[in-house]
Amino acid sequence: MIRVTRLTKSFLMKGGRRRVLRDLSFEVPSGSNLAIIGGEASGKSTLVNLIGGVDYPDRGKIRRAGTISWPFGQMRYERSMTLSQNLRFLCRVQGVRDFDDIQQQVHELTGFEREFGNPVEMLRQPEQRLLNVALSLSFSFDIMLLDGKPSFNNLPNKERFEEKMAEKMSQSSIILATGKPKEIGREYAYILVLDGQSGRLYDNRRDAIQAFKASVDNRPVTVDNNQSKTVDTPPVTEGGNVRGIRN
Repeated sequence: MIRVTRLTKSFLMKGGRRRVLRDLSFEVPSGSNLAIIGGEASGKSTLVNLIGGVDYPDRGKIRRAGTISWPFGQMRYERSMTLSQNLRFLCRVQGVRDFDDIQQQVHELTGFEREFGNPVEMLRQPEQRLLNVALSLSFSFDIMLLDGKPSFNNLPNKERFEEKMAEKMSQSSIILATGKPKEIGREYAYILVLDGQSGRLYDNRRDAIQAFKASVDNRPVTVDNNQSKTVDTPPVTEGGNVRGIRN
């Protein structure tokens, strides 16, 4: 379950503060996949980071039931520590006791061996990207966050990564942020269309895509109420903390 209540987020830019999201509210039930779609600079990545706890709102609340991943493929390291030390720390943060299992999964995906004993700063950029993706696939979460549909085309052992991704997606609920309607398949029961700081939640793909295209073209939106409905927004509550709830 993801419940967002009166969420507002802004960034201090040169020349003033830019508001990205304003009083956004929606709720998606547990076990459902959510696609977030919007045009350029509509707040898709910002919302994913807020849901994942990577960033914090100016005000409003995010409540989520179950464990939730960091945005897929995005990872920060203590670069002076070895890869194994970084993995141990991450396991402690995530409450994972079987460190050896996580390291073995990373090894199978990356082929790393001696790299585990070296500082992360010694990894080249392609190796760090490989590691980022492997780590996202080595931990298990109730909800996976995808900021764009993952592509494994430039990774070695592409087929293994695709198999692992399919396995994870079958075990977790997915939240996908995208600007491409073709990336939203039938597996997404809910689609949040972001448009100019606000958003509307749809349970019908056709109407959601129509609303997205209208927002990009600045056209009025016409919705067939017999085919689609929006999900009632949750009641307004006060506060500004992002809180995670474990079952």
